[in-house]
Amino acid sequence: IGYWTFDEQNGKIAIDQATGIPDSIHYIFNKQLPLSDPIRRKGILKGSLEFDGFSSWIERNASSFSTPVNEISISVWVAPRAFEQGDSSRLSTIVNQQNIFNKTGFGLGMFRHGSWSFQVGTGESWVEVCDEGHPLPRRQWSYLVATYEASMGKMTIYMNGEPIFQKVLFR
Repeated sequence: IGYWTFDEQNGKIAIDQATGIPDSIHYIFNKQLPLSDPIRRKGILKGSLEFDGFSSWIERNASSFSTPVNEISISVWVAPRAFEQGDSSRLSTIVNQQNIFNKTGFGLGMFRHGSWSFQVGTGESWVEVCDEGHPLPRRQWSYLVATYEASMGKMTIYMNGEPIFQKVLFR
């Protein structure tokens, strides 16, 4: 559905490698003078785009994004500098296309102190699997994968290639 490398060295566009769609990088300083590009850092292979939970994000209109309902796999490299306060116990999403009110979509993100979670809306309920004592380390790259298989009623999360937790929603 989508694949962003964020390897661009500059500019305000991130190319979705799966579709070829150029997505705008929203950056709080895009409209301030002097104009500046979003912050980029050294990544795993080449570059990376810095997301701090506030000043930068990419966004695509929901009508242009096909949200899977039967199966989904999400994989991301993350190296958090800090973690949000998390006063309201809300997920600070890294990747999401969710409608919690309608119990549809998905979200992968972080809570306080590096705990992280994958959430899926089945249309009937909002289900979640958490890191179970495997928090994200600060300032270190971690590879997170989250999968949901509706036919098996199974959600699984992985960290750096190792399965961390699996939840079976029904038997």
